[in-house]
Amino acid sequence: MFDFLDYCLNKKGPRDGVLFLFDMKGVSLGHLTRLKMSSLRKFFHYLQDGVPGKLKGIHVLNVVSFFDKILTLIKPFMSAEVFKLVCYVCK
Repeated sequence: MFDFLDYCLNKKGPRDGVLFLFDMKGVSLGHLTRLKMSSLRKFFHYLQDGVPGKLKGIHVLNVVSFFDKILTLIKPFMSAEVFKLVCYVCK
């Protein structure tokens, strides 16, 4: 994911803002076991401090029933300011 974002920023230049969109269609509990905490930490560190430009939001579509557990996992890696930018839509 970092490479794709870097590629887009390199081709198009810095933007006024960045909006991350995650589609959880087809996500199951088994996917949680594949998450590495170090990768999550790095991702959110990059999102908060490394992305050139302002983070406009994190939108999550097709939220699954255990999304609250996912939020519990990732919340320690997010600042309160970034956590307020999370917006999700249930099925």
